Amino acid sequence: MQTFPCQHASTFQLAPSGTRLPWRRGWSWNSAWLCLMLCIAAVSIPPSHLAAQSDVVASAIEAEPHLADSDQVQVVTGSAKFATLWHPQGVAQYAGTIIDFDANLLVLRTPDNQEMQFQSDRVLHIAFQWRKDEARQASDLVADRQYQAAVTAIQSAYKSGIPQWQQRILIGQLVQALAALEKSRTAGVLFLNLADAHPPAMLYADMPLCWTAREPDAALLKTALDWLNSDSESAQLLGASWLLMGPHRSQAEEALRKLKSSENSTVSQLAAAQAWRSVPPPDTMKYLAEWFEFRDGLLEPLQLGPSEFLAERLMRIGQDELAIGQWVRIGTIHRDRYHRAAAALNSAAQQLQRNGMNQEAQKLHTWITELSPQQPTPQ
Repeated sequence: MQTFPCQHASTFQLAPSGTRLPWRRGWSWNSAWLCLMLCIAAVSIPPSHLAAQSDVVASAIEAEPHLADSDQVQVVTGSAKFATLWHPQGVAQYAGTIIDFDANLLVLRTPDNQEMQFQSDRVLHIAFQWRKDEARQASDLVADRQYQAAVTAIQSAYKSGIPQWQQRILIGQLVQALAALEKSRTAGVLFLNLADAHPPAMLYADMPLCWTAREPDAALLKTALDWLNSDSESAQLLGASWLLMGPHRSQAEEALRKLKSSENSTVSQLAAAQAWRSVPPPDTMKYLAEWFEFRDGLLEPLQLGPSEFLAERLMRIGQDELAIGQWVRIGTIHRDRYHRAAAALNSAAQQLQRNGMNQEAQKLHTWITELSPQQPTPQ
């Protein structure tokens, strides 16, 4: 069964249709002290323990064997705006067969042959059966960090006859593989093709936006300008993210201002978070609580990029402990996107070493190793 976007170290149980699930209570970002405590606690947790949490799912399926061949959907329920490991809200789990999943709705056929519909921007996680073996095998290559092989396999699996909603997910994984191979321009072109296919909000987590201090090469710079001048809002957002720190900054800032009013709530939210990068570093602490609150209100997969920005910015202004907490948070919540989770944990480990906390740094290096597959060697 393919789990998307991830099953992290939370304590949910697979349950019969409509059962509300318990979630851990998390920490408040209003306190820097609590953030530091999280960091210290996180590096004290054996990585094998975090990985073992996914065994909860397998045990639950054994207890409910009729769920083994079903697709699983986690949905934010009631008046809850969001739900994450850190911010517990109402979450319900449903079992059945996913019929469609696009920008607007997820349609699920239940075991009693009833159709249920959920707003896509309230779908937190899905676990599903690939409809073709070729797609499952290609997806497994991404999970195994064999990115170059995955690029070839996904292009073939895309044509294997899987439903359109699974095609969208497969293209999202192709974008993820290309980004891991540092092919941001190609990843961007493919993501914009995906955006034209009206993907669900969670797939925007794979949009190859620039969140940190990275310089685009000449080819990417030229393409980013084309994106910025496109009629597509997704293209404008992508282009603005790569041009925001260069000579085209004013154009990028203007584009982000307009995109914050987009009718596409996901584009609007990501544009608002991208605009943080224009705030001068000395003013960071003035806006930090607001940024944390906004980030935590996003659908969990969409929190990855803003968290990367926050970690780097906090390190830049000398807030080492807060930065480490953000990097550890990425490694915990977004561990399914290995290349970004590993980079975050490595940054945290390096800073811990600079601070003389070598034992804690070594625990993070072990964590990174245990995130990696044993066989075959990652590519």
